Amino acid sequence: MLQTIFERIDPSLEVTDPKDCHLSVFLTSTQLFFTLYRRATSKYVLLAGYEIPAEKPIVDLLQGFDQLSGQFETVSISLGYAPATLVPLAVFEPEHLSQYSNLTLSKDLIALKFDQSADAEMVLVYPNHLELEAQLLKRFPQAIIHHHYWFLLQHDLRQFKNLDSVMIVSKWQQNLVLLAIKNNKLLLCNQFAANTPEELLYYVMNAIEVLDLQAQTCKILLRGELEPNNKEGQLLKQYLADVKADTSPSNYRYSHEFNGLPYNFTELYNQLTCV
Repeated sequence: MLQTIFERIDPSLEVTDPKDCHLSVFLTSTQLFFTLYRRATSKYVLLAGYEIPAEKPIVDLLQGFDQLSGQFETVSISLGYAPATLVPLAVFEPEHLSQYSNLTLSKDLIALKFDQSADAEMVLVYPNHLELEAQLLKRFPQAIIHHHYWFLLQHDLRQFKNLDSVMIVSKWQQNLVLLAIKNNKLLLCNQFAANTPEELLYYVMNAIEVLDLQAQTCKILLRGELEPNNKEGQLLKQYLADVKADTSPSNYRYSHEFNGLPYNFTELYNQLTCV
């Protein structure tokens, strides 16, 4: 069974018309998060997170979604269980898909898939868990399912188009994702394994230097398990001038039950802007 990290439910939640709701899901190899948005009240009313036991295949754990199957007007599912390779759209050839990835496919991740991001002028190539996708579409035939990077690119390139430079620093357990934008151009979107605050600092500072960004002016926005006052955030602030927690979209309301969680779920909330 899934191991509960947290479950927060707004007291007003009585979904009499689920067709009025949007379900956002973020799935990694070790964790599952989802949130429920009610359009009638413009409010997020449910937020939950679970640990996935190492010995259990992901598909076995989707049985918990059966009671939700097919009920919602819209569903978005972000797949973060494997990294993606970014290929410029101008040179991408679907018939040569295997040439764009050096990933070794396991018996579960047995095929390559690609998502196209017109805003970034990039194609994302990543290993696709075929059984997982089939099970998700069985439960949510209306769902849009994309790699985690796709949702980042779709939202962030539009959100930060007027900034000179910005770096999104997102971390869930050991998985660190860095996304850098300068003058409305994507410079970096990549995943790293950061087991310590020092490793996280190294990857961020190395990216700042390689991409020729300015430590004193580049805006650094923290997401996921990162915040300005935890150890990683404090370390980043010693070397970078503008380090802040990213803010949730202001055009939505959020249940007071969500307060106090040690996570930044901006990426989960941003999925709604991509639907």
